[in-house]
Amino acid sequence: MASAVVSDNFENGTGGVPQLGGTSATTCKAWVNFDGSIIYDSYNVSSVTDNATGEFTINFTENMSNANYSFGATGKGNTTASASYSYASDASKFSVRLVLTDNTKYDDLIAAQIFSN
Repeated sequence: MASAVVSDNFENGTGGVPQLGGTSATTCKAWVNFDGSIIYDSYNVSSVTDNATGEFTINFTENMSNANYSFGATGKGNTTASASYSYASDASKFSVRLVLTDNTKYDDLIAAQIFSN
């Protein structure tokens, strides 16, 4: 039988709100929503570098444990089928290209998520 914890208030050892997540491989280690080098919102992303049309480098605030992480990224505004893929990545950053079906690189609002151990 499963147990349930019911409470009107949870606190950590110092009386603040406890922090959840960030300790397992199923937790998103970084995410970002950006357009060019303008970050609209993010977690564990220090900056985005606009390298060229459709090419960006996402820099982590806290490095991943290694360069073997998984990511997903997509352009949000273009209605033409597109793909994104990583190149030149390491534990401190990853670079992403956003391309149309004819392999033309393009700029767009991008949302990216990174998962790692």
